[in-house]
Amino acid sequence: PASSMGNDRRQDGDVDLIDLAGFQRCFTGPGPAKLTPCCTMFDSEPDGDVDQADFAAFRGVFAGP
Repeated sequence: PASSMGNDRRQDGDVDLIDLAGFQRCFTGPGPAKLTPCCTMFDSEPDGDVDQADFAAFRGVFAGP
C-alpha cells in the first residue's frame, strides 16, 4: 500500500482536501520541472515532476474531507 507521509502536506495524519489543493498547485504534468521544495513531497517517483503517476499515488492515500 502507498504511504500517506509524502502527501500529508500539513502532517496532521490524514490526506484531505487541503492536501489535494496543495497537490493541484504543484501539478506540472510529465517531464522535468523546477519543483519548489514544498512540491517535492508530491513527486512520488521521484522523477522531477508532479504528474498523473504521482496523482495515482496521491489518490491511493486520499481520505477525503
